[in-house]
Amino acid sequence: MPIKTIVINHIAKFSNIENTGVFVAETKANYKGSDRLLDVHDLRSVTHNEILKEVIKTPELKERLLGKGGFYLKDKNTLEAGLYTVNEDGTLTSGKGDVENTALVWNKIIGDVPLMLRVENDNNANTNRARYTMRAVYDQSTVAQLVVGIKTDTEVISLKRE
Repeated sequence: MPIKTIVINHIAKFSNIENTGVFVAETKANYKGSDRLLDVHDLRSVTHNEILKEVIKTPELKERLLGKGGFYLKDKNTLEAGLYTVNEDGTLTSGKGDVENTALVWNKIIGDVPLMLRVENDNNANTNRARYTMRAVYDQSTVAQLVVGIKTDTEVISLKRE
């Protein structure tokens, strides 16, 4: 499926990944900058459940994010460091699945600390034994390589037919 590119304004170029409702901009931004860019475009950050569910279902989205660097997430959770199985609905279950369905949480995540997610390239995925890595970002000036969001007040709904 082709990826439609939409230039919303001169600040960032977001591409809508067809059949997902997910918008991706390959632009660098810290935590506050990422939120501002999303806000200007009437978008919000995704939760790990929303994005993992869509990445698993949509090869085009996975390919778009693969190895491109991290992006900030909306959710604030409590997770212990370790390996988690990524379920079809994007939820995480303690324990390791196969590499393609495993997330590595690098450091303990507690409450209101921003989270960053990466979809790792094959080399890193094999080294980490996980396709996805998540970490708490205690220094909010840390620059993410991507900005990922969905329309404000919406949920990601897969339109892809099984």
